[in-house]
Amino acid sequence: MTHTATVRQFLAALPTPPTLIAGDGIAADFPMDSLVADSRRATIGSLFVCIRGAKADGHRYLATAYAAGCRCFLVERQPDEPLPPDACLYLSRDTRRDLALLAAAYYGHPARQMKVIGITGTKGKTSTAWMCHHILQKAGIPSGYIGTCGVHYGQVRIDTANTTPDPLLLQRHLRDMKQSGVQIVLLEVSSQALWQHRVTGIPFHTAVLTNLSPDHIGGAEHPDFDHYAACKRRLLTDFGAQTVIANADDIHAEQMLTGVRATILRCGKDTAADVQAINICRQIRDHLPGIAFTYRIGQEIERVFLPLPGEHNVYNALLALTVTHTLGVSLPLAATALSDLHIPGRFDMIPFRGALVVVDYAHNGASLRAALETLRDYEPRRLVCLFGSVGERTQCRRRELGDVANELSDFTYLTADHPGFERVEDICADIAASFPDARRYLIIPDRARAVRTALESLCEGEVLLLAGKGDEQSQAICGRLVPYSDRAVVEAYLSELAVPV
Repeated sequence: MTHTATVRQFLAALPTPPTLIAGDGIAADFPMDSLVADSRRATIGSLFVCIRGAKADGHRYLATAYAAGCRCFLVERQPDEPLPPDACLYLSRDTRRDLALLAAAYYGHPARQMKVIGITGTKGKTSTAWMCHHILQKAGIPSGYIGTCGVHYGQVRIDTANTTPDPLLLQRHLRDMKQSGVQIVLLEVSSQALWQHRVTGIPFHTAVLTNLSPDHIGGAEHPDFDHYAACKRRLLTDFGAQTVIANADDIHAEQMLTGVRATILRCGKDTAADVQAINICRQIRDHLPGIAFTYRIGQEIERVFLPLPGEHNVYNALLALTVTHTLGVSLPLAATALSDLHIPGRFDMIPFRGALVVVDYAHNGASLRAALETLRDYEPRRLVCLFGSVGERTQCRRRELGDVANELSDFTYLTADHPGFERVEDICADIAASFPDARRYLIIPDRARAVRTALESLCEGEVLLLAGKGDEQSQAICGRLVPYSDRAVVEAYLSELAVPV
Protein backbone atom coordinates (compact mmCIF):
# COMPACT_ATOMS: atom_id res chain seq x y z
CA MET A 1 0.00 0.00 0.00
CA THR A 2 1.51 3.34 -1.07
CA HIS A 3 1.02 6.54 0.93
CA THR A 4 2.17 10.09 0.26
CA ALA A 5 1.90 11.02 3.96
CA THR A 6 5.18 10.92 5.85
CA VAL A 7 5.89 9.06 9.05
CA ARG A 8 6.06 12.42 10.83
CA GLN A 9 2.60 13.38 9.55
CA PHE A 10 1.07 10.08 10.66
CA LEU A 11 2.58 10.44 14.12
CA ALA A 12 1.58 14.08 14.44
CA ALA A 13 -2.06 13.14 13.82
CA LEU A 14 -2.21 10.94 16.93
CA PRO A 15 -4.23 12.37 19.86
CA THR A 16 -1.00 12.48 21.89
CA PRO A 17 1.81 12.91 19.35
CA PRO A 18 4.95 11.02 20.40
CA THR A 19 8.22 12.79 21.13
CA LEU A 20 11.44 12.31 19.15
CA ILE A 21 13.96 10.97 21.69
CA ALA A 22 16.80 9.78 19.42
CA GLY A 23 18.04 10.45 15.89
CA ASP A 24 17.90 13.48 13.64
CA GLY A 25 14.33 12.84 12.46
CA ILE A 26 15.21 12.98 8.77
CA ALA A 27 13.91 9.47 8.01
CA ALA A 28 10.48 10.49 9.36
CA ASP A 29 10.11 13.01 6.53
CA PHE A 30 9.75 10.29 3.91
CA PRO A 31 6.44 8.53 2.99
CA MET A 32 5.48 5.69 5.31
CA ASP A 33 5.49 2.67 3.01
CA SER A 34 4.45 0.15 5.66
CA LEU A 35 3.33 -0.07 9.27
CA VAL A 36 4.62 -3.14 11.15
CA ALA A 37 4.77 -4.59 14.66
CA ASP A 38 6.86 -7.62 13.63
CA SER A 39 10.55 -6.92 13.02
CA ARG A 40 10.61 -9.67 10.37
CA ARG A 41 8.27 -7.56 8.22
CA ALA A 42 10.24 -4.34 8.59
CA THR A 43 11.82 -2.83 5.46
CA ILE A 44 13.03 0.51 4.15
CA GLY A 45 10.15 2.96 4.63
CA SER A 46 8.56 1.04 7.52
CA LEU A 47 7.45 2.43 10.84
CA PHE A 48 8.18 -0.31 13.38
CA VAL A 49 5.93 -0.15 16.46
CA CYS A 50 7.36 -1.92 19.51
CA ILE A 51 4.72 -3.88 21.40
CA ARG A 52 5.35 -5.45 24.80
CA GLY A 53 3.51 -8.80 25.03
CA ALA A 54 3.25 -11.60 27.55
CA LYS A 55 6.07 -13.57 25.94
CA ALA A 56 7.91 -11.15 23.65
CA ASP A 57 8.92 -7.51 23.72
CA GLY A 58 9.29 -5.69 20.43
CA HIS A 59 11.92 -3.42 21.96
CA ARG A 60 14.32 -6.37 21.89
CA TYR A 61 14.10 -6.51 18.11
CA LEU A 62 14.94 -2.91 17.25
CA ALA A 63 18.35 -3.90 15.91
CA THR A 64 16.79 -6.63 13.74
CA ALA A 65 14.37 -4.13 12.19
CA TYR A 66 17.18 -1.63 11.70
CA ALA A 67 19.29 -4.26 9.92
CA ALA A 68 16.34 -4.84 7.54
CA GLY A 69 16.45 -1.17 6.50
CA CYS A 70 13.88 0.33 8.89
CA ARG A 71 14.80 3.75 10.30
CA CYS A 72 11.63 4.89 12.12
CA PHE A 73 10.56 3.38 15.42
CA LEU A 74 7.76 3.97 17.93
CA VAL A 75 8.77 2.87 21.42
CA GLU A 76 7.65 3.00 25.05
CA ARG A 77 11.17 3.07 26.47
CA GLN A 78 14.78 3.63 25.55
CA PRO A 79 16.36 0.67 23.72
CA ASP A 80 18.71 -1.64 25.60
CA GLU A 81 21.45 -0.77 23.10
CA PRO A 82 21.54 2.56 21.22
CA LEU A 83 20.89 2.48 17.47
CA PRO A 84 22.96 4.43 14.92
CA PRO A 85 22.17 8.18 14.69
CA ASP A 86 20.07 7.85 11.51
CA ALA A 87 17.47 5.82 13.46
CA CYS A 88 14.50 7.96 14.56
CA LEU A 89 12.98 6.85 17.87
CA TYR A 90 9.66 8.33 18.93
CA LEU A 91 8.44 7.82 22.50
CA SER A 92 4.78 6.84 23.00
CA ARG A 93 2.81 6.55 26.24
CA ASP A 94 1.01 3.48 24.85
CA THR A 95 2.24 1.83 21.67
CA ARG A 96 -0.72 -0.60 21.56
CA ARG A 97 -3.20 2.28 21.45
CA ASP A 98 -1.11 4.22 18.94
CA LEU A 99 -0.65 1.17 16.72
CA ALA A 100 -4.44 0.74 16.48
CA LEU A 101 -4.96 4.42 15.66
CA LEU A 102 -2.13 4.39 13.12
CA ALA A 103 -3.51 1.22 11.50
CA ALA A 104 -6.95 2.82 11.12
CA ALA A 105 -5.40 5.90 9.48
CA TYR A 106 -3.01 3.83 7.34
CA TYR A 107 -5.90 1.84 5.84
CA GLY A 108 -8.08 4.91 5.33
CA HIS A 109 -10.48 4.55 8.31
CA PRO A 110 -12.67 1.95 6.56
CA ALA A 111 -14.93 1.45 9.61
CA ARG A 112 -16.18 5.02 9.22
CA GLN A 113 -17.66 4.05 5.87
CA MET A 114 -19.57 0.97 7.09
CA LYS A 115 -21.78 0.08 10.03
CA VAL A 116 -19.77 -2.01 12.46
CA ILE A 117 -21.73 -4.11 14.95
CA GLY A 118 -19.56 -5.12 17.92
CA ILE A 119 -20.59 -8.22 19.87
CA THR A 120 -19.02 -9.02 23.23
CA GLY A 121 -19.77 -11.35 26.14
CA THR A 122 -18.41 -14.53 27.67
CA LYS A 123 -20.53 -16.92 25.63
CA GLY A 124 -22.57 -16.60 22.45
CA LYS A 125 -20.48 -14.05 20.55
CA THR A 126 -19.87 -16.32 17.59
CA SER A 127 -23.42 -17.66 17.36
CA THR A 128 -24.99 -14.20 17.65
CA ALA A 129 -22.63 -12.63 15.12
CA TRP A 130 -23.06 -15.51 12.67
CA MET A 131 -26.84 -15.37 12.98
CA CYS A 132 -26.76 -11.64 12.17
CA HIS A 133 -24.49 -12.25 9.18
CA HIS A 134 -26.71 -15.10 7.94
CA ILE A 135 -29.88 -12.99 8.18
CA LEU A 136 -28.30 -10.01 6.42
CA GLN A 137 -27.00 -12.21 3.61
CA LYS A 138 -30.48 -13.70 3.16
CA ALA A 139 -31.87 -10.15 3.08
CA GLY A 140 -29.49 -9.22 0.27
CA ILE A 141 -27.51 -6.77 2.40
CA PRO A 142 -23.74 -7.13 1.80
CA SER A 143 -22.24 -8.01 5.16
CA GLY A 144 -19.00 -9.30 6.57
CA TYR A 145 -18.14 -11.35 9.62
CA ILE A 146 -14.92 -11.32 11.67
CA GLY A 147 -14.55 -13.64 14.65
CA THR A 148 -13.74 -17.11 15.87
CA CYS A 149 -14.89 -18.67 12.59
CA GLY A 150 -12.48 -16.45 10.63
CA VAL A 151 -13.18 -13.68 8.14
CA HIS A 152 -16.17 -14.13 5.81
CA TYR A 153 -17.55 -11.79 3.13
CA GLY A 154 -18.64 -12.48 -0.43
CA GLN A 155 -16.61 -15.48 -1.54
CA VAL A 156 -13.72 -14.68 0.81
CA ARG A 157 -12.89 -17.12 3.62
CA ILE A 158 -9.81 -16.46 5.78
CA ASP A 159 -8.78 -18.22 9.00
CA THR A 160 -7.78 -16.07 11.97
CA ALA A 161 -5.56 -16.83 14.95
CA ASN A 162 -7.58 -14.75 17.43
CA THR A 163 -11.29 -14.07 17.92
CA THR A 164 -10.53 -10.39 17.26
CA PRO A 165 -7.46 -9.97 15.02
CA ASP A 166 -4.59 -7.63 15.88
CA PRO A 167 -5.24 -4.04 14.71
CA LEU A 168 -3.09 -4.26 11.58
CA LEU A 169 -4.89 -7.36 10.32
CA LEU A 170 -8.26 -6.09 11.50
CA GLN A 171 -7.99 -2.75 9.70
CA ARG A 172 -6.73 -4.48 6.54
CA HIS A 173 -9.73 -6.85 6.59
CA LEU A 174 -12.05 -3.88 7.10
CA ARG A 175 -10.41 -2.04 4.19
CA ASP A 176 -10.82 -5.08 1.95
CA MET A 177 -14.45 -5.48 3.01
CA LYS A 178 -15.17 -1.84 2.23
CA GLN A 179 -13.57 -2.13 -1.18
CA SER A 180 -15.69 -5.22 -1.93
CA GLY A 181 -18.93 -3.38 -1.16
CA VAL A 182 -19.67 -4.62 2.37
CA GLN A 183 -22.09 -2.34 4.18
CA ILE A 184 -22.38 -3.97 7.61
CA VAL A 185 -19.66 -5.76 9.59
CA LEU A 186 -20.36 -8.21 12.41
CA LEU A 187 -17.30 -8.14 14.65
CA GLU A 188 -16.72 -10.37 17.66
CA VAL A 189 -14.98 -8.26 20.29
CA SER A 190 -13.08 -10.17 22.97
CA SER A 191 -12.09 -8.77 26.36
CA GLN A 192 -8.44 -9.09 25.33
CA ALA A 193 -9.14 -7.06 22.20
CA LEU A 194 -10.59 -4.25 24.31
CA TRP A 195 -7.77 -4.43 26.86
CA GLN A 196 -5.06 -4.51 24.18
CA HIS A 197 -6.58 -1.75 22.04
CA ARG A 198 -7.17 -3.98 19.00
CA VAL A 199 -10.46 -2.20 18.23
CA THR A 200 -9.36 1.31 19.24
CA GLY A 201 -10.12 3.69 16.38
CA ILE A 202 -13.28 1.84 15.28
CA PRO A 203 -16.55 3.78 15.65
CA PHE A 204 -19.15 1.12 16.48
CA HIS A 205 -22.69 1.65 15.21
CA THR A 206 -24.19 -0.91 17.63
CA ALA A 207 -22.79 -2.80 20.65
CA VAL A 208 -24.21 -6.14 21.80
CA LEU A 209 -23.73 -7.80 25.20
CA THR A 210 -24.56 -11.52 25.27
CA ASN A 211 -23.78 -12.40 28.92
CA LEU A 212 -20.99 -12.31 31.46
CA SER A 213 -19.33 -14.94 33.65
CA PRO A 214 -15.74 -15.46 34.90
CA ASP A 215 -13.34 -16.47 32.11
CA HIS A 216 -9.86 -15.60 30.80
CA ILE A 217 -8.68 -14.82 34.32
CA GLY A 218 -5.19 -15.52 35.62
CA GLY A 219 -1.71 -15.79 34.19
CA ALA A 220 -1.10 -13.39 31.32
CA GLU A 221 -4.83 -12.71 31.00
CA HIS A 222 -7.11 -10.62 33.22
CA PRO A 223 -6.03 -10.33 36.88
CA ASP A 224 -9.58 -10.73 38.20
CA PHE A 225 -13.26 -10.74 37.23
CA ASP A 226 -13.72 -7.01 37.84
CA HIS A 227 -10.98 -6.22 35.33
CA TYR A 228 -12.48 -8.68 32.83
CA ALA A 229 -15.94 -7.09 33.19
CA ALA A 230 -14.57 -3.55 32.97
CA CYS A 231 -12.82 -4.38 29.68
CA LYS A 232 -16.04 -5.84 28.26
CA ARG A 233 -18.03 -2.81 29.38
CA ARG A 234 -15.81 -0.45 27.40
CA LEU A 235 -17.49 -1.61 24.18
CA LEU A 236 -20.81 -0.30 25.53
CA THR A 237 -19.47 3.06 26.70
CA ASP A 238 -16.29 4.13 24.90
CA PHE A 239 -16.80 3.60 21.17
CA GLY A 240 -19.75 5.83 20.29
CA ALA A 241 -22.35 3.10 19.80
CA GLN A 242 -25.76 4.60 19.05
CA THR A 243 -27.59 1.49 20.24
CA VAL A 244 -26.71 -1.10 22.90
CA ILE A 245 -28.57 -4.43 22.76
CA ALA A 246 -28.20 -6.64 25.82
CA ASN A 247 -29.37 -9.92 27.31
CA ALA A 248 -31.33 -8.46 30.22
CA ASP A 249 -31.75 -11.86 31.90
CA ASP A 250 -28.02 -12.15 32.61
CA ILE A 251 -27.26 -11.48 36.27
CA HIS A 252 -24.60 -8.90 35.41
CA ALA A 253 -26.63 -7.03 32.77
CA GLU A 254 -27.80 -4.04 34.81
CA GLN A 255 -24.36 -3.54 36.34
CA MET A 256 -22.86 -3.52 32.84
CA LEU A 257 -25.55 -1.15 31.51
CA THR A 258 -25.30 1.42 34.30
CA GLY A 259 -24.18 4.75 32.86
CA VAL A 260 -24.51 3.67 29.21
CA ARG A 261 -25.66 6.73 27.24
CA ALA A 262 -26.76 4.95 24.06
CA THR A 263 -30.30 3.78 23.36
CA ILE A 264 -30.63 0.48 25.22
CA LEU A 265 -32.75 -2.45 24.06
CA ARG A 266 -33.08 -5.09 26.78
CA CYS A 267 -33.82 -8.59 25.50
CA GLY A 268 -35.14 -11.46 27.61
CA LYS A 269 -37.97 -13.75 28.61
CA ASP A 270 -39.34 -11.29 31.18
CA THR A 271 -42.40 -9.28 30.16
CA ALA A 272 -40.59 -6.11 31.29
CA ALA A 273 -37.94 -6.54 28.60
CA ASP A 274 -38.04 -4.33 25.51
CA VAL A 275 -37.74 -7.44 23.33
CA GLN A 276 -39.06 -10.82 24.42
CA ALA A 277 -38.82 -14.51 23.62
CA ILE A 278 -41.99 -16.31 24.72
CA ASN A 279 -43.65 -19.69 24.19
CA ILE A 280 -40.31 -21.50 24.03
CA CYS A 281 -40.48 -25.21 23.24
CA ARG A 282 -38.22 -28.00 22.01
CA GLN A 283 -38.85 -29.36 18.51
CA ILE A 284 -37.50 -32.22 16.40
CA ARG A 285 -37.12 -31.65 12.66
CA ASP A 286 -35.53 -34.09 10.26
CA HIS A 287 -34.72 -36.29 13.28
CA LEU A 288 -32.50 -33.56 14.75
CA PRO A 289 -33.21 -31.45 17.85
CA GLY A 290 -34.11 -27.77 17.56
CA ILE A 291 -36.04 -25.11 19.45
CA ALA A 292 -38.90 -22.74 18.66
CA PHE A 293 -40.10 -19.50 20.25
CA THR A 294 -42.16 -16.39 19.59
CA TYR A 295 -40.24 -13.14 19.10
CA ARG A 296 -41.94 -9.95 20.26
CA ILE A 297 -40.76 -6.34 19.82
CA GLY A 298 -43.35 -3.64 20.38
CA GLN A 299 -46.50 -4.70 18.55
CA GLU A 300 -44.64 -7.03 16.17
CA ILE A 301 -44.51 -10.78 16.79
CA GLU A 302 -43.06 -13.65 14.78
CA ARG A 303 -42.70 -17.39 15.35
CA VAL A 304 -39.10 -18.58 15.00
CA PHE A 305 -37.60 -22.04 14.60
CA LEU A 306 -33.89 -22.62 15.23
CA PRO A 307 -32.22 -25.81 13.97
CA LEU A 308 -30.07 -25.61 17.11
CA PRO A 309 -31.12 -26.98 20.48
CA GLY A 310 -30.82 -25.16 23.78
CA GLU A 311 -32.33 -22.16 25.47
CA HIS A 312 -28.98 -20.37 25.30
CA ASN A 313 -29.43 -20.28 21.53
CA VAL A 314 -32.81 -18.60 22.02
CA TYR A 315 -30.96 -15.73 23.68
CA ASN A 316 -28.43 -15.59 20.84
CA ALA A 317 -31.25 -15.51 18.27
CA LEU A 318 -33.15 -12.91 20.29
CA LEU A 319 -30.13 -10.60 20.14
CA ALA A 320 -29.47 -11.30 16.44
CA LEU A 321 -33.09 -10.67 15.44
CA THR A 322 -33.03 -7.39 17.37
CA VAL A 323 -29.81 -6.27 15.70
CA THR A 324 -31.13 -6.99 12.21
CA HIS A 325 -34.53 -5.45 13.05
CA THR A 326 -32.81 -2.17 13.96
CA LEU A 327 -30.99 -2.39 10.63
CA GLY A 328 -34.30 -2.60 8.73
CA VAL A 329 -34.70 -6.33 8.07
CA SER A 330 -38.31 -7.51 8.33
CA LEU A 331 -39.12 -10.05 11.02
CA PRO A 332 -40.71 -12.62 8.67
CA LEU A 333 -37.61 -12.57 6.46
CA ALA A 334 -35.25 -12.84 9.44
CA ALA A 335 -37.22 -15.70 11.00
CA THR A 336 -37.22 -17.62 7.70
CA ALA A 337 -33.47 -17.08 7.40
CA LEU A 338 -32.82 -18.59 10.84
CA SER A 339 -34.79 -21.73 10.00
CA ASP A 340 -31.92 -23.02 7.81
CA LEU A 341 -29.06 -21.69 9.92
CA HIS A 342 -25.77 -23.57 10.21
CA ILE A 343 -22.96 -22.20 12.37
CA PRO A 344 -19.57 -23.83 11.79
CA GLY A 345 -18.56 -25.75 14.90
CA ARG A 346 -21.58 -24.67 16.94
CA PHE A 347 -23.80 -27.64 17.78
CA ASP A 348 -22.78 -29.20 14.49
CA MET A 349 -24.88 -32.40 14.59
CA ILE A 350 -23.77 -35.56 12.79
CA PRO A 351 -26.11 -38.62 12.77
CA PHE A 352 -24.10 -41.75 13.59
CA ARG A 353 -25.63 -45.27 13.33
CA GLY A 354 -28.72 -44.36 15.35
CA ALA A 355 -26.67 -42.19 17.71
CA LEU A 356 -25.75 -38.50 17.49
CA VAL A 357 -22.34 -36.82 17.45
CA VAL A 358 -22.28 -33.11 18.28
CA VAL A 359 -19.25 -30.93 17.53
CA ASP A 360 -19.26 -27.75 19.60
CA TYR A 361 -16.89 -25.02 20.72
CA ALA A 362 -17.89 -25.24 24.42
CA HIS A 363 -14.58 -24.65 26.16
CA ASN A 364 -15.35 -23.35 29.65
CA GLY A 365 -17.55 -24.51 32.49
CA ALA A 366 -20.55 -22.34 31.63
CA SER A 367 -20.65 -23.25 27.93
CA LEU A 368 -20.05 -26.96 28.62
CA ARG A 369 -22.90 -26.91 31.15
CA ALA A 370 -25.23 -25.28 28.62
CA ALA A 371 -24.32 -27.86 25.97
CA LEU A 372 -24.68 -30.90 28.24
CA GLU A 373 -27.92 -29.70 29.85
CA THR A 374 -29.35 -29.05 26.39
CA LEU A 375 -28.47 -32.54 25.20
CA ARG A 376 -29.68 -34.11 28.44
CA ASP A 377 -33.12 -32.53 27.80
CA TYR A 378 -33.51 -34.83 24.77
CA GLU A 379 -33.15 -37.89 27.04
CA PRO A 380 -30.33 -39.84 25.36
CA ARG A 381 -29.70 -43.41 26.57
CA ARG A 382 -26.19 -42.29 27.50
CA LEU A 383 -24.51 -38.87 27.29
CA VAL A 384 -20.76 -38.95 26.64
CA CYS A 385 -18.45 -35.97 26.30
CA LEU A 386 -14.88 -35.49 25.14
CA PHE A 387 -12.78 -32.40 25.78
CA GLY A 388 -9.49 -31.00 27.04
CA SER A 389 -8.31 -27.52 27.99
CA VAL A 390 -5.69 -25.13 26.69
CA GLY A 391 -2.19 -25.24 28.06
CA GLU A 392 -0.17 -22.50 29.75
CA ARG A 393 -3.18 -20.29 30.59
CA THR A 394 -6.79 -20.25 31.84
CA GLN A 395 -5.93 -22.91 34.41
CA CYS A 396 -9.10 -21.93 36.29
CA ARG A 397 -11.16 -23.52 33.51
CA ARG A 398 -9.89 -27.00 34.21
CA ARG A 399 -11.63 -27.58 37.52
CA GLU A 400 -14.89 -26.03 36.33
CA LEU A 401 -14.88 -28.17 33.17
CA GLY A 402 -14.25 -31.28 35.23
CA ASP A 403 -16.95 -30.40 37.76
CA VAL A 404 -19.54 -29.92 35.00
CA ALA A 405 -18.62 -33.12 33.17
CA ASN A 406 -18.66 -35.14 36.39
CA GLU A 407 -22.13 -33.80 37.16
CA LEU A 408 -23.80 -34.02 33.75
CA SER A 409 -22.12 -36.66 31.58
CA ASP A 410 -22.30 -40.42 31.92
CA PHE A 411 -18.74 -40.87 30.72
CA THR A 412 -15.93 -38.47 29.78
CA TYR A 413 -12.85 -38.72 27.58
CA LEU A 414 -10.10 -36.26 28.55
CA THR A 415 -7.68 -35.29 25.81
CA ALA A 416 -5.73 -32.49 24.13
CA ASP A 417 -6.96 -29.00 23.23
CA HIS A 418 -4.19 -26.55 22.24
CA PRO A 419 -1.77 -27.79 24.93
CA GLY A 420 1.08 -25.56 23.77
CA PHE A 421 4.24 -26.49 25.62
CA GLU A 422 2.38 -28.04 28.57
CA ARG A 423 2.03 -31.82 28.87
CA VAL A 424 -1.43 -32.99 27.88
CA GLU A 425 -1.30 -35.58 30.67
CA ASP A 426 -0.82 -32.82 33.26
CA ILE A 427 -3.75 -30.78 31.92
CA CYS A 428 -5.98 -33.84 31.91
CA ALA A 429 -4.91 -34.73 35.45
CA ASP A 430 -6.00 -31.28 36.63
CA ILE A 431 -9.44 -31.87 35.07
CA ALA A 432 -9.65 -35.46 36.36
CA ALA A 433 -9.35 -34.20 39.94
CA SER A 434 -13.07 -33.40 39.68
CA PHE A 435 -14.02 -37.07 39.22
CA PRO A 436 -14.34 -39.05 42.48
CA ASP A 437 -14.94 -42.23 40.44
CA ALA A 438 -12.04 -43.07 38.13
CA ARG A 439 -14.29 -45.48 36.20
CA ARG A 440 -16.22 -42.54 34.72
CA TYR A 441 -13.40 -41.02 32.70
CA LEU A 442 -10.50 -42.04 30.48
CA ILE A 443 -7.43 -40.00 29.57
CA ILE A 444 -6.25 -40.38 25.96
CA PRO A 445 -3.73 -37.59 25.18
CA ASP A 446 -3.91 -37.91 21.38
CA ARG A 447 -7.19 -36.20 20.42
CA ALA A 448 -7.75 -38.05 17.14
CA ARG A 449 -7.31 -41.39 18.89
CA ALA A 450 -9.59 -40.25 21.69
CA VAL A 451 -12.34 -39.33 19.22
CA ARG A 452 -12.05 -42.63 17.39
CA THR A 453 -12.15 -44.55 20.69
CA ALA A 454 -15.30 -42.68 21.69
CA LEU A 455 -16.92 -43.41 18.32
CA GLU A 456 -16.10 -47.11 18.56
CA SER A 457 -17.98 -47.28 21.89
CA LEU A 458 -21.01 -45.23 20.81
CA CYS A 459 -24.30 -47.14 20.70
CA GLU A 460 -27.76 -46.46 19.31
CA GLY A 461 -29.67 -43.76 21.18
CA GLU A 462 -26.52 -42.27 22.72
CA VAL A 463 -25.06 -38.80 22.24
CA LEU A 464 -21.36 -37.92 22.03
CA LEU A 465 -20.38 -34.27 22.55
CA LEU A 466 -16.97 -33.33 21.12
CA ALA A 467 -16.34 -30.08 22.96
CA GLY A 468 -13.77 -27.32 22.88
CA LYS A 469 -12.61 -27.04 19.28
CA GLY A 470 -15.72 -26.48 17.20
CA ASP A 471 -14.70 -25.65 13.64
CA GLU A 472 -11.01 -25.12 14.43
CA GLN A 473 -8.66 -26.69 11.91
CA SER A 474 -5.49 -26.98 13.99
CA GLN A 475 -3.99 -27.56 17.43
CA ALA A 476 -1.18 -25.52 19.01
CA ILE A 477 1.39 -28.06 20.15
CA CYS A 478 4.95 -27.19 21.23
CA GLY A 479 5.10 -23.98 19.21
CA ARG A 480 3.58 -25.47 16.05
CA LEU A 481 0.08 -25.38 14.57
CA VAL A 482 -0.71 -29.00 13.76
CA PRO A 483 -3.63 -29.61 11.34
CA TYR A 484 -6.58 -31.13 13.16
CA SER A 485 -10.40 -31.10 12.93
CA ASP A 486 -12.91 -32.97 15.13
CA ARG A 487 -15.40 -33.15 12.27
CA ALA A 488 -12.77 -34.43 9.85
CA VAL A 489 -11.91 -37.28 12.25
CA VAL A 490 -15.61 -38.22 12.52
CA GLU A 491 -16.10 -38.07 8.75
CA ALA A 492 -13.00 -40.20 8.15
CA TYR A 493 -14.29 -42.81 10.59
CA LEU A 494 -17.71 -42.85 8.94
CA SER A 495 -16.09 -43.14 5.55
CA GLU A 496 -14.21 -46.21 6.69
CA LEU A 497 -17.54 -47.70 7.80
CA ALA A 498 -19.14 -46.65 4.47
CA VAL A 499 -21.75 -44.67 6.38
CA PRO A 500 -22.97 -41.50 4.60
CA VAL A 501 -22.54 -38.26 6.60
